[in-house]
Order: sequence, then structure tokens, then C-alpha cells
Amino acid sequence: KLIIEKKSKLKTDDDKRSLYKTELDYFTRFSSPLQVILFVLLGFSLGIKGNTRDPKSVAGPVLLVLGFYLTFFFYGISLAKQGSLLPSLAIFGPTFLLSLVCLYFYRRMNWLS
Repeated sequence: KLIIEKKSKLKTDDDKRSLYKTELDYFTRFSSPLQVILFVLLGFSLGIKGNTRDPKSVAGPVLLVLGFYLTFFFYGISLAKQGSLLPSLAIFGPTFLLSLVCLYFYRRMNWLS
């Protein structure tokens, strides 16, 4: 509620951009530890998969996921800085998608080998 009141009081576009950048920084502080945990989970899920014969086959999916994640993340940040997207959605949206991908690979692991 406080943020909504502050946004309505902002007069210029520079004030709005400054508020969006501040909100981006604020939400990034909460998202960064989650990103580290998710990337460790992704590496664990793909590394333990049983590809001991060909370790290069793990690099493809990891680079693909990383590329898509970074594309969505930085595109969301650029939209949030312009004011076209909520800063919380720009930060936590790609992180949520990454968590779904990590959950998929984690559930797909072969636990019996």
C-alpha cells in the first residue's frame, strides 16, 4: 500500500524510474540466494544422472537452461526499468520458471543406479 501511494505522488518519469530501480534492487536481494540454490540443484540433478560415460552430454541441457534463464531475467529487468513490468515479476518470474525446470530434472533422476 505504501508503494502504491508513493507511485501516485511521483511527478516525473525520472522519479518513477528511480523507484523501479530501487524495487529491482530490493527484490534482487531476496532472489539471489534462491538462484544459487536452484542452480546447485540443477547441476546436481543433471550431474548425478548417470552420464559417467559421456560427461559432455550434461553440458548441453545446462547451457540451454542457463541461456533461457538469463534471457528472460535480463529482458524482464529491462522492461521493469522502463516501467512496463512489475519489478517483483521481473525478478521472481524467471526464478519461478527455473524452479519448475529444476523440479522436472530432479524428479527425472534415476535414484536406483
